[in-house]
Amino acid sequence: MKRVKKQVQALTVGRDKMVISINNRKKAILMISLLSCSFWVQAAVQANNVAKVELKCFVELYGGKETIHFAGVNPKKLQGFAKQLLGRKVLTSIAKGKQKIYKVNECVKLTDKFTSAHARQVDQATVR
Repeated sequence: MKRVKKQVQALTVGRDKMVISINNRKKAILMISLLSCSFWVQAAVQANNVAKVELKCFVELYGGKETIHFAGVNPKKLQGFAKQLLGRKVLTSIAKGKQKIYKVNECVKLTDKFTSAHARQVDQATVR
């Protein structure tokens, strides 16, 4: 009888070791999966973080006032950016609240100069 109990105990201990071994494998697989997912997510975030192009646009607001609007734009969306600004409410130094853009006269890169003399004059007077 004692012999059978010892064999049963040995089998139980062996089975526990096997269960622990299987649990360790599951944990290792889980950790590897989580690690690979985090690398994948980080790569996707970096792909979306394209350097934006800084623009300044000479715009006319509803009511006739003119100002310079500054924006950071994805290079892929540069083509239709002026049309996207039409009707958009933006903060200005002219008023406390947001005002709607009525017309976009000209958009250039932040470091470039406007072609219009009036736009250059407004640009020089604009606080940055």
